[in-house]
Amino acid sequence: MNLINKLSRTNLKNLLHCINVIVAQFYSCLNRVPVLHVFGDSHSNLFFCHKNFLVHNVGPATAYNLINDSSSTKAKITIFKELNHIHFHEPILFIFGEIDCRIHIYNKYIINKSKNLDYFIKVVVKRYISFLKDIQQKGYKNIILYSLFLQLLAKVIYIITLIIQTIYTKLKFQQNLIFY
Repeated sequence: MNLINKLSRTNLKNLLHCINVIVAQFYSCLNRVPVLHVFGDSHSNLFFCHKNFLVHNVGPATAYNLINDSSSTKAKITIFKELNHIHFHEPILFIFGEIDCRIHIYNKYIINKSKNLDYFIKVVVKRYISFLKDIQQKGYKNIILYSLFLQLLAKVIYIITLIIQTIYTKLKFQQNLIFY
C-alpha cells in the first residue's frame, strides 16, 4: 500500500498545506516579495503552490455568512484564527461570493418575491463589506478581493454569444426567413 493510501484525508490535507507553506515561503524569500495569503472556498485552490500564494481554504463558505460566527462552515472563526499567524503588512486575498451568486441569492429571491433580486444582492454585499471591515479593524490593510464570479459570468456570456451566432449562421442559409 502506497503512502497516499495510508494517509487519512485530514493528514493528506495537512501535508498539502505544509507543501504550500514551503513553496510560498521559498518563493517569497527568493524573490523578496511578501507571501500573499489567499482565503476562500474551493476556488482558492487555483493558487495552490503557485509562486508566493499561501492558500487557506475554509470550505464551502459564502460571502453572506462570513460575518456569522455560528455559520455551518465556521469560516469566520477559521479565518480569524489563521490571521493570528499572519503579519499585518502581508497582503490578503479573499475569494468568496461564487456560491452566493450561483445558488443562494436566486434561491432567496424565489422564496421571497416581495423583494427584488437587487435587494438580496445588496444584503450579501453589505454583509461581506462588514466582514472585511472587521479584518481592517484588526490592522490588516492590504486586502484584495478576487471575483471568480465575474470571470464565470464573462465566460457564460461568451458561450451564449457563440451559440447565438452559430444558430444565426445556420438559420441564415434557410430561405424565406426575415431577421431583425
